[in-house]
Amino acid sequence: MLQPVAWRASCFDLVWAPAHDRYAAPFARRGRLETATAPSAVTAEERAAGLAEINRRLPGLAKPVVGVLIGGANQAHRFGPTEAVELAARLAGFAKAHDASLLITTSRRTGADLTALLAARLGDAADLFVDGATPDADASTLYAGILARSDAIVATADSVAMMSDVAAAGVPLYGWRLPGGKAKFERFYGSLLAHGTMRWFDGGLSHWTYPPLDAAQVIAEALQKRMGLVR
Repeated sequence: MLQPVAWRASCFDLVWAPAHDRYAAPFARRGRLETATAPSAVTAEERAAGLAEINRRLPGLAKPVVGVLIGGANQAHRFGPTEAVELAARLAGFAKAHDASLLITTSRRTGADLTALLAARLGDAADLFVDGATPDADASTLYAGILARSDAIVATADSVAMMSDVAAAGVPLYGWRLPGGKAKFERFYGSLLAHGTMRWFDGGLSHWTYPPLDAAQVIAEALQKRMGLVR
C-alpha cells in the first residue's frame, strides 16, 4: 500500500508512507517503510531523453544552467500575482548576477494566467520557458530534461513532488518559500536540509553534491524482497 486508507494495517504486508506525513502513521504499523521524499515518476530514461531534446533545442547553453520548477497555490501555500511578480524579478536579477541560463517550467497548479504573467515578466531572462499549465508530451519531456541538464534547480516549496523529483536526480536544490505552510511541509524541508539536498534560495549560487534520494527505487527494492524476487 502506498497511500493511507482507513483499513486494518494487518491486511497489508508492506505499507509505505512519506516520513513527513504523520497522517499515515496509524495505518502503517506493520511492515512500515518510510522515505524522506515522495517517489519520483520521472525515470532515468526519461531524464536522458529530455536531456537530448534540450541539447537539440539549445546547443549553445552557457553555464551555469539553472532549472526553475514553479508550482502554485495549495491548501497550505499562497501563490498569486504578487508572489509571481516577486519570483520573476528575483529570477531575472539572479540570472544577470550569475550570468546563468534559466530553464523554466510552470505546472498545472500555476494556472494559465500566472504562467502568462511569469512569461511576460521574465522575457529574455529565460532561455527556455515551458507552459506546464496545460501539459502535454512535449512539456513532460522538457521537464525531465530540465532535471538532467541543470547544474542547480530552484523549486517553489509548495510541491513535494517537484522537490522529490530534484532529489531523485541528485541536483542541488534551492527552495523558494511561499507564504503559508504547514508543519508537515516543515518536516519535509527539514529532512532535505539535513540530507544536504536543499538550501533556501538567497540569491547566491553554489555547487554541492549529495547522495540522490530515490524513493521509487527504495520502494521497488522493498517490494522485490517481499515478493522473493531478490535476496
